[in-house]
Amino acid sequence: MDPAQQAHAFADRLQSVGGPQLPPVLDLEVDEGLGPVQLAGWTQAFLSELEARTGKRPMIYTYRYFWYERMDNTNAFTSYPLWLAAYQN
Repeated sequence: MDPAQQAHAFADRLQSVGGPQLPPVLDLEVDEGLGPVQLAGWTQAFLSELEARTGKRPMIYTYRYFWYERMDNTNAFTSYPLWLAAYQN
């Protein structure tokens, strides 16, 4: 889906809930066939639009290997909080 459309839908849903909320989170675990450069562009467009619509800086939720392999370990998102999945028993 277009990143701006997806961000709008997410922001609209958050606004419909109302009240105090934690920062919105982008769950980034699937590349949808995009290469690292295209995925980073999609991610930036989504995050920028979501922040503009909600007034809150979103967080990125992902796992280490996805970030290294699918996002090419980019440092383009250092201004966003990063929440790394920890799959442990």
